[in-house]
Amino acid sequence: DSSSSKEQQIAYFKENATAIKQMMQDNSAVVFREFSLMKEQDGFVAFYEAIGMKTCLDPLHSVSARPTVDGKKNSPVYEAVNKESRKNFFIGMHNEFV
Repeated sequence: DSSSSKEQQIAYFKENATAIKQMMQDNSAVVFREFSLMKEQDGFVAFYEAIGMKTCLDPLHSVSARPTVDGKKNSPVYEAVNKESRKNFFIGMHNEFV
């Protein structure tokens, strides 16, 4: 929860990585609340590394100039896709609230 340290939160995700990934596969999405770790880009990256996920190239990178959260070209965390014309694209793991 938000009162635990980032290190404790990372440890939680490492310990529960298999179950979390299974929930992702079963439900197509998992909502995490009260984890301060994921409120910043570095923490979100640490989260998906902790569960054994690898960063990947955004599938929309060649379709448009989709902005990243930190404004850097090769950043692994992109801003939300909120354009009607792109609603049918598959969007990989992302954080709507970073």
